Amino acid sequence: QPQLRAQLQQVHRLLDAHAGLDFIDDLEEMPATARTSMELLQLLSQVAERCADQTLAASALNAMALLSLQRGRSPQLPLSLSGYAYLSSWLYGDAPLAKRLAQQSLQLCQRSDNRSIAAKTQFLCGAKVHHWSDHLKESLPLLDSGRELGLESGDWPTAGQALLVSANNRWMCGQPLADLDGRYRGQLQVLKQINNPHLLRSFQQSALYLLNQLQ
Repeated sequence: QPQLRAQLQQVHRLLDAHAGLDFIDDLEEMPATARTSMELLQLLSQVAERCADQTLAASALNAMALLSLQRGRSPQLPLSLSGYAYLSSWLYGDAPLAKRLAQQSLQLCQRSDNRSIAAKTQFLCGAKVHHWSDHLKESLPLLDSGRELGLESGDWPTAGQALLVSANNRWMCGQPLADLDGRYRGQLQVLKQINNPHLLRSFQQSALYLLNQLQ
């Protein structure tokens, strides 16, 4: 990960050049050529995530954040900020910065009608940022919202990931498995419709496995 850390330092230096994050609201609109690069980086991050290549996915998210800070605002800005929030907490252990970036990304989502970007942003904040500084139960509204936005926008991979993490977080929060039985079996049908074998297998090996122990 040394190369990835070096890439992250570029974004860190740009953030450190400002007293806070208010400057993000004043970013100019990104040129069309740079927007094409953002779209390709977003696609790369999604493919890498699906292939379980965490280093490549992280590199793509970092490149999105760097391009946003250097070239300006785009529809992917909330996603790039939440992605860098995740990287800050994961690789730097900087939970305060991660939380500020996550909050900024969620505020930006509220001003946009891009449901697919909002789904991805809320999933990242709920699954990979908030648990570093907040109780796990605080992740549930973000994950549930990310799932619904993903289903509404046709972003099936994000919807499936949000469903899986939300299910696991609920039992880790201590909710009785018997009370979650109906919810989980309904979510199993959603995952079958999404048709992602990896997510379906992960769900069966976690939530449904535990429920089967009640039999």
